[in-house]
Amino acid sequence: MMYDSSCTVKKQLNKNGCSGCPSICCKYVCVEIDKPEDKEDFHNIRWYLMHENVQLWIDHEGAWMLEFKTPCKNLDKEDFCRIHKGYPKNKGKSPEKYKEPKVCKDMSSKECEFCNLDPAHKHMFTDHKQFEKYIENNMPEVITQEETEDIPVIILNDKKIDELIKKLKTLKKNKEFEINDVDGDGFSIEYKN
Repeated sequence: MMYDSSCTVKKQLNKNGCSGCPSICCKYVCVEIDKPEDKEDFHNIRWYLMHENVQLWIDHEGAWMLEFKTPCKNLDKEDFCRIHKGYPKNKGKSPEKYKEPKVCKDMSSKECEFCNLDPAHKHMFTDHKQFEKYIENNMPEVITQEETEDIPVIILNDKKIDELIKKLKTLKKNKEFEINDVDGDGFSIEYKN
């Protein structure tokens, strides 16, 4: 990742709380999601991307990140963080007074999106159509999988099983069903077309 070492934010990050920065990192929230593996995952991600201010990106290490564009409630009208240690009203106060979140405390100028010349993402999807095209071209197995139907399971007591077997044996004469014993623990019924 290319980094602009002359970035004014770098010099002021620890002193003045990102002075000169448009607070890019304070205007969204990201959560990592699983890489899509099947049609259900595909449709869920499509649905996320159909919402306003939601985008998805894949970082350079392959992590899938769901991003919600929403500003932090602690930004003032000039995009300064009211709970950052460098905020003018916080100077001289102990850190317990302004309770800066750990994710903000741990931010370094090397991670700053304003100073980095390369984007944090390898692929960015701002709508469902971009995502669909990416999946079709790069992961077609996700959308071409055969859908499997769940096989219904019925649990019966011994009396009900005996009644069911008698009825099925009657139907078996018509060759509509085949009854298979399963190791003495149960049976399966196969319908013949």
